[in-house]
Amino acid sequence: GTGIHAVWQGVDRGDRFTPVERATFRHVVRHTPESLRDLLRSRSYYLTGDGDRRAELERDLDALLSSHPDLAGRDEFDLPYVTVAYRARRR
Repeated sequence: GTGIHAVWQGVDRGDRFTPVERATFRHVVRHTPESLRDLLRSRSYYLTGDGDRRAELERDLDALLSSHPDLAGRDEFDLPYVTVAYRARRR
């Protein structure tokens, strides 16, 4: 892994814990262009952005919705998610 994933896998937790285990879970959420816009508007970087930043994000989303081959002209689409979970058990 890279980034944060490499950090979790490479840390020695000592004798009190088992080695770190990793599990990956994939799922999809059905969206419409408007529900994706609502999702954007719920994000902290949108909520804390000034008016110019919010307008930029809205324009970027409009461009994505109109140009991406999996999104353009679609009333609904699946948005894939990947959740990665780590655990180390206490011995």
